[in-house]
Amino acid sequence: MGVKTIESEYSHLSDEEYLVARSKANRVSNPASAKCWMITAQLMFPDNADIKYEVYALEKEAGNAAEAAKALEDLIHHVGDPRASAAVGHGVVRGKLAEELDKIVCAIQRSDGGNSGGGQEEASSRPVDDDSYLLSIFDRLERETQQRVMLESASKRAESDVQAYGVLQLKTFERFPDLIPSHGAKFLNFVIARIKKNAASLPTSTPQADLGRLRDPLLPFLVMEMCPKLVTVSQLKLETPLLLDLLALVVDCAAAHVRELVAQESEGRAASSPFFSRATPGRSWRTIMPFMEEVGLRLGWELTEEISELSSDALFNRVLKFTQRNQLKRDDRKLEQFFSVAMLGFLKAVSDYETASQKLKRRRRSSAAHPSAAGGEEAATPSAGMGGDEETILVEAFVAPGEDAGDRRHQQSKRRKTAEDDRFPLITHGDSGEQRSDLIIAFQLTQEYYNLIRGEPEVHKRFQQVSYMATLLASFFPDIYLYWGSFRDALHVLRLLPSNAGSTAFQCRRHIRMATIQFCLGDHVMAADHFTQALAFISALPDRPSSSSSCGAGSALKQATSTKTRHVHFLPFTKQHVLAYICRVLVYVLKDKCLQPMTFSSNDDAALGHVIVLLQYVFPEEKDLFFMLLQRIRVRESFTYPLFCSYVVHVEFLEEFAYLLSDATAKVALDITPTAAGGGKRMGTRGANRGEKEEIRAALKKQVLRSHEPLDNIIEEFLLANRDSIVQSLT
Repeated sequence: MGVKTIESEYSHLSDEEYLVARSKANRVSNPASAKCWMITAQLMFPDNADIKYEVYALEKEAGNAAEAAKALEDLIHHVGDPRASAAVGHGVVRGKLAEELDKIVCAIQRSDGGNSGGGQEEASSRPVDDDSYLLSIFDRLERETQQRVMLESASKRAESDVQAYGVLQLKTFERFPDLIPSHGAKFLNFVIARIKKNAASLPTSTPQADLGRLRDPLLPFLVMEMCPKLVTVSQLKLETPLLLDLLALVVDCAAAHVRELVAQESEGRAASSPFFSRATPGRSWRTIMPFMEEVGLRLGWELTEEISELSSDALFNRVLKFTQRNQLKRDDRKLEQFFSVAMLGFLKAVSDYETASQKLKRRRRSSAAHPSAAGGEEAATPSAGMGGDEETILVEAFVAPGEDAGDRRHQQSKRRKTAEDDRFPLITHGDSGEQRSDLIIAFQLTQEYYNLIRGEPEVHKRFQQVSYMATLLASFFPDIYLYWGSFRDALHVLRLLPSNAGSTAFQCRRHIRMATIQFCLGDHVMAADHFTQALAFISALPDRPSSSSSCGAGSALKQATSTKTRHVHFLPFTKQHVLAYICRVLVYVLKDKCLQPMTFSSNDDAALGHVIVLLQYVFPEEKDLFFMLLQRIRVRESFTYPLFCSYVVHVEFLEEFAYLLSDATAKVALDITPTAAGGGKRMGTRGANRGEKEEIRAALKKQVLRSHEPLDNIIEEFLLANRDSIVQSLT
């Protein structure tokens, strides 16, 4: 066997491969020799791509950033030359180059966007794939080459990962703003086309599927990241169709934000959408409005002039005046302008409403987590404009004759008064009966926007054609219809809501809303049925905070007014407030039965007894009614209610019945004890001797001993155990 020599080892290689192999063999042991071999290779084969790549690799490994950049520049131009693309091995080198450029681009993405290469120091000990070293090579490339590398790297990601493509493209525009006029429109068109394609691929067989387009992560990326950085560049030329597409997607993005807020409310979960992860809600709207202003400027719209500086009320007034000056159905351009701005204003108002509601919920949770702070001086005074610390539910409430509290406390109102204000009900919030809380202001603005949209046939038609809108706002429209007095519309929307979806608190809310609408429609039996169903979920509701005002739960449900015939109330959504509302409504519908002209049926006594039990929970607000019922008993001279000793425990109530029993002039026959367990005999005072009357008095004294028992539990047990009797009293 002969001795193996270097020449025999490399004999199978071509001349170009031989020179590269000799250079690699000496790269570690003799760098100077390795470089000489590569210089020789370059002189002999100046157009060989593999040799050009090895020159770059040699300089890069040696830590010579300047020389490596020069070699990389030469390689990039060579590989991109169509005349060299047919050369043998060209494809292999192209793959190696692409891998190398990917490393550099990834280093750029991980950087803060600044020049991390800095200085001219050649750090030979620096790792060859260190980010700062790769950036130093990139920074030494010619500017045109840098742009080419970034743009081509981004375009490679366009089909596989559009968002990664977008992020890199924005990074490119940040480094090279002069590329925006020439590449910005193409970039926007590509992302918009992909969003439309994603939306078109979604199923549309169910209402929830309509919301799928709002879940596309490209949507907030386009609106919150891309548009503010591109559309505001005046040198970027954008065609009208593209601008209108952008406006439609801005509305979709705002709707996605509202969808997340609604999901939090109904499902009780934390925010998780891209819209939320990129910015707080307030900042998000501060991003959208300047962008809308720029788009409007490009389209020549008057509605968007300085829109970012306008308050919500000022924007609504501008939109309102715009409709009064223009015939929208005759001018497509003005119709488009009104629709886009009105939709955005409407969704922002809904967002403000839901945000105010969420803020109340967070404050309640914070108070619950820090009970010691809740009793302090600061907690004793609610923040201005909040109207209470609990989340709320809008219900039909009650009015009484008298002077409007709002006329005394709010002589000056920021919101512009309209002629239609008189036909709307009084609206209050919380136990204080606040009429201008943040929640009320946002709600009224929302319903005004919707009323404005509905008043323009062409605009309302387009509104209804937005596929996700009905599903998105299904839980909100009933409140608007209740406020307007459109009770059947509210009932129709509520019936479309899933009957078994959402948290237990959401289910309780659904039944209370159904009950209040049925109450408004005069179907008291169905109202009582839904109240009973709500009680099955009431344990999921929080208790009323101990730091609440001294007023009774639901004390603001009845308001004095001289101008309004109806009253709606944002009721704090706690166990005690819901029970108080149920009691007040049932008292309201049962008292008419009790106060009818004299009849002597046992059903009348049952209705009267039920009202007395329920009045305990709202006493002393309904004190006058209680004494009217006592007078009714005196006039009738009899009262039979076997449930009395099971559910009447209020001391004042017991005292009044004890006085009624001892009053020699009253001559009232009371039959208020349950059937005796043994013989089936019930004690009463009609024709009774002194001993039997004493037994009734003893039963009343025994009830006094129960006066410390929580009324919450007693009333809840009463309503659940006597549902059929209550319903029978209502028929």
